[in-house]
Amino acid sequence: MNAPLPSESTPALVRELLLDMKDLALKELEVSKLQARDELKDVVRRVFLGLGALGMALIVVAMLAFASALGLSRASHLPLELSMLVIASVPTLAAVALYAKTRKVKKHS
Repeated sequence: MNAPLPSESTPALVRELLLDMKDLALKELEVSKLQARDELKDVVRRVFLGLGALGMALIVVAMLAFASALGLSRASHLPLELSMLVIASVPTLAAVALYAKTRKVKKHS
């Protein structure tokens, strides 16, 4: 049997049990802090990778738009500024149309 030794009293055993429980709780808290820190690092890394990819995509889109504006200005003999306005208006109008569709905005006659 696991009977306590005569030198061990019940309050001493309870005190030892409480200290062991406290140590266990502190270790679990430390482990959860480390896990949360690792998860936060992973989330921050993914966010920065996403922002970098978005930035690269915006640069590519801007280069394509500028090349299209140059091509339009050369082909139709429009000034470069006017052809850039034409090129910029196409995605703007598409974005407005998508916004109106998602918001289900109806035309008022």
